[in-house]
Amino acid sequence: MLLSTNSILLFLPVFTYTFHFFHHCNDLTIALRNPANSKIRGDCRSSHKGRPYRSFTNIPYAEPPIGKRRLQAKKEPHKKLPVLFWIHGGGFQFGSGTHMFLGIGFLELYDPGLFIDENIVVVTINYRLGALGFLTTEDEVIPPNLGLRDQNLALKWVIDNIDLFGGDPGNIVLMGESAGSASVGYHLLSKERGTR
Repeated sequence: MLLSTNSILLFLPVFTYTFHFFHHCNDLTIALRNPANSKIRGDCRSSHKGRPYRSFTNIPYAEPPIGKRRLQAKKEPHKKLPVLFWIHGGGFQFGSGTHMFLGIGFLELYDPGLFIDENIVVVTINYRLGALGFLTTEDEVIPPNLGLRDQNLALKWVIDNIDLFGGDPGNIVLMGESAGSASVGYHLLSKERGTR
């Protein structure tokens, strides 16, 4: 999460396998439908098995979480890959989307390539933590669960835009570790789910 003097920006790292429209690693620029985001630039990486894929990081998925939030996108039909939407843990106090715990003891391992090799698009997110995300006055002054609302907005953004990265917006699995897995449960119970 990036903090500035008058706003908080949320970023969405997206990792995708090389598709038919990504033949070469020369041009790694994708134009997004939302004019506020315009174009993003990626870089070439390879998985453990040497499979090339494109990596796109630091994609703003929403306006700063103050004032009115705007998301605009359309779907384009074509065959897509399943999507893993990862929510990091950290007790709602610390952590980031650039760290994934993959259940290997206490070894911190972040490698979307493990999923890329299985033809899965991986999305990790950042959301407000600590008092910025979970302090509340139980009214509209400081509404509750802003961190969970950030996650929900990120999920809506992914549903609206993941097809641009080769993902299937109708085949998204939420997954997380610790507070991230608790978040998945909260989203399943919420009336404000990111689904359509």
